[in-house]
Amino acid sequence: MSVRRAVPGDEVILRQVRLDAVADAPSAFATDLAREKARTLDGWRRWLSPGVTLLWQEGGGPAQGLVAGVVTGGDTAHLAALWVHPDCRGRGVGDALVADLVRWSQGERRLSLQVVESNEPARRLYARQGFVVVSGPAIGTSGALEVEMQHRGQVPSRHVAE
Repeated sequence: MSVRRAVPGDEVILRQVRLDAVADAPSAFATDLAREKARTLDGWRRWLSPGVTLLWQEGGGPAQGLVAGVVTGGDTAHLAALWVHPDCRGRGVGDALVADLVRWSQGERRLSLQVVESNEPARRLYARQGFVVVSGPAIGTSGALEVEMQHRGQVPSRHVAE
């Protein structure tokens, strides 16, 4: 299992993973497939900053997971997107991606996220990684009831792969 930081030049890879994610779970994201398909190469380049996008790839195969963190203020960041290909779920990929995103934010930013209230697998994953519910449920940008979670507790010492 390999998590790596997306860098300029990864825009085509990022685009494909994001299209796969939105096609697989359209209600989980505050976007739709048409909007993501219309995003330009410059738009995908902007996705990479300010913040971090981490990709999961096995061997030399295609990327099959991603997590993105966006800086929302001087001391805050937001987990903006998480997705793991259905064939890779239940293998620790989501945990690895979220753990590396938590490490990225360590010591510099409070990390929060919104998750659809009824998405129990995602809520359990976030709880395993040290997130707790701080507000909600409220109608989110996806139109579904969402809860806000914020990271609490000890952060692992390993750093995000550069």
